[in-house]
Amino acid sequence: MTKFGHFGLFIYRLILGTMMIKGHGLIKLTRLLEGNMEFPDPIGIGASTSLVLTICAEVLGSILVMAGFHCRFAAFSVTATLCVAGLLVHAQDPFFPEFVSKLSEAYPYLLTPSKEYALLYALSFGILIFVGPGKFSIDKASSKSTANN
Repeated sequence: MTKFGHFGLFIYRLILGTMMIKGHGLIKLTRLLEGNMEFPDPIGIGASTSLVLTICAEVLGSILVMAGFHCRFAAFSVTATLCVAGLLVHAQDPFFPEFVSKLSEAYPYLLTPSKEYALLYALSFGILIFVGPGKFSIDKASSKSTANN
């Protein structure tokens, strides 16, 4: 891979991780810190356990992906979490969201729940399982220092 390819992969990891944390992980973390444990339990381990594991994947996993530290493992944990969300939690929802009635002038449209976003994120993180973090990562830096010893 070229230097620009490695740099592009670095930017990809940063943007993807930031979007997951800001758009999904922090919302769930705030819910947990407020004591609100209402959460789906798609695999039968309890709502609070599902919430904590989802937060670990979406926040901690995304931070690890952004840093490129144990990137493949972190990307796998986020991918698995999002596959559960897309295929089990949203099993009854359509693949693509639909626009529904106008909420207000400030928020003219509402999207219905769907599988699309969870599976798109799963694919996006899943790519990192196969390609790895690239040259600009802690994983690469630590493999160089190990190779030099």
